[in-house]
Amino acid sequence: MEQTESLIDILTYKLSGTIKTPLLTEYNNRLREIGNILSWEKSNYRVLLDYKAVIEALLAMSLFYRYMLGHIQGATSFYKTVNSKNGSEKECAIRIAKFVLDKEQQRYLLATVMAFNEIQVKYQIHPTFYEFSETCQFLKNCKDLLYLREYEEQDDDTI
Repeated sequence: MEQTESLIDILTYKLSGTIKTPLLTEYNNRLREIGNILSWEKSNYRVLLDYKAVIEALLAMSLFYRYMLGHIQGATSFYKTVNSKNGSEKECAIRIAKFVLDKEQQRYLLATVMAFNEIQVKYQIHPTFYEFSETCQFLKNCKDLLYLREYEEQDDDTI
C-alpha cells in the first residue's frame, strides 16, 4: 500500500530549517493538544472526531499561512508599492540578505498567494480563520466552518 504525504510535508518541502523546524514543532504540539481535547468526553469539540484528516489539513494551512504566506503577501505588496513609487520606467529589485526580489521572483510569490487564495475561496475559509493563539480557538474555528458548510448544504436542499 502506497503511503501518501501529509499536507504539512508538502507545504514545508524545501523550506529552510530556520522556518521549517519551528513550524513543524508547533504543528506537532498542536496536533497532540487537539488529540487531548477531542478525547475528553465532555469536550464541546467531539463533533470534530470524524474530521481528523480535515483538521490536520486546516492546521497545516493555518500554520503555513502564519509562518510563510503572510510574509509573502507583505513582500509582494511592498514590491508593488516600491515599483509604483519608483517614478522611472526601470524596474527595481529589492535585496534582502542574499535574496533578490525582482519582477520574476515577485511573480512566483504572487502565484503562490493566488493559489492559496483560490483554495480559501473554494472551501469558504476566511483569512480570520487563521487568527488564533490557543488550540481551542482553532478548534472553534473548525467547528464554525463545519456548521457553516452544513447550513449551506441544507439551504441548497431546500431550493
